Amino acid sequence: APAPAPVTAAPASAPQAPELDAELLEIFLEEAREVVGNGLAAIEALATAPSDVGEMTILRRAFHTLKGSSRMVGLNEFGEAAWSLEQLLNTWLADQKPANDDLRQVAAQAMTGFGRWIEDIAGRTDGGWKAGMFRVPADALRTEGRVQAFALPGVAAPAPLAEPEVVEAIEVVEAIAPVETFDLVD
Repeated sequence: APAPAPVTAAPASAPQAPELDAELLEIFLEEAREVVGNGLAAIEALATAPSDVGEMTILRRAFHTLKGSSRMVGLNEFGEAAWSLEQLLNTWLADQKPANDDLRQVAAQAMTGFGRWIEDIAGRTDGGWKAGMFRVPADALRTEGRVQAFALPGVAAPAPLAEPEVVEAIEVVEAIAPVETFDLVD
């Protein structure tokens, strides 16, 4: 019987990102930069008026818009990242909670991160960005009420705070000698 022909494996190829329409991408980049600016302005306003539902809604809408517009141009990883922050804001609004320091911190780090990601997309250097970098901190605050640091490309992780130096208080007791009094003579 003839020997079977050797089976040759097809060369493995890296999955290719879909080619983005250049014109749509430019529209996305322009809009996304504006949306990030609006989101950062809302966060700033919430610092002085944490219960302002209008500003909270603007912030939620910013994440919603980033999600939808990025998905429309095929930036699905970006869209998933924005969706995780939108879910955080949806929960916060539904619970009618004011924008406390934790929410403002996470939202500001996310908006700043989205701004950097947008610039990396524009420069075609966005390969290191992943949705999980945003989802993990958003979910930590939404489901556990804790702040988790963002681990974004090109940014060193924040150094842990140094342990405060423990200083023992030493009580100093001084014996107070009686004060002599003098009569003044005119």
